Amino acid sequence: MTRGFVVTVVELDDAEARDLPDKENLLVRVFKVGQVARDVLAAQNAELTSRIVRARDDLSPDTVFATRARAKARRKKLARQLRNRGHSVLGHDEWYRVYVIELDATGSQDPGLGYVYVGETSQSVEDRFEQHRLGKVDWSKASGSRRVGAKAIRLRPDLTDTQIYRSRSASRAAERRLAEKLRNIGYQVEGGH
Repeated sequence: MTRGFVVTVVELDDAEARDLPDKENLLVRVFKVGQVARDVLAAQNAELTSRIVRARDDLSPDTVFATRARAKARRKKLARQLRNRGHSVLGHDEWYRVYVIELDATGSQDPGLGYVYVGETSQSVEDRFEQHRLGKVDWSKASGSRRVGAKAIRLRPDLTDTQIYRSRSASRAAERRLAEKLRNIGYQVEGGH
């Protein structure tokens, strides 16, 4: 008998609206080799089991992983790839937002209409602002800007929209566009990748 773990993708019904009409709702899970997804999910969550439409072998990797940790890492990567292709992936949704922080312009050459920082985050904008303000940032993960810190005054939701992005690449593109737009209308901008 083969031992190890597999990553399985199953398609779910439309109990939750699809993000894109032509892309299915999916569930990506790790199972031991030989386990049947429907049986395992039935033991964990009967309601979820009733939502299964079919197994998606076409989206599931053929690899058998020696450890659960390796299978989980592949599951996370696969869920991200599926989300980036427009699928709704139950339990793996990351939402990204673009935000603007007003900065103290003291010492700035010419702040124009104002001095701001443009960023993007998968956290709540308020939590991200507090991280910037308090300097509680993990620099090893490139999760913040050293330029904000004590200069942070307040969030400026009036300078951005409430758009939510399904992928980091989409939010970074929106961050760049917003930073450029603010520069063009006269703000001094930090960040904006």
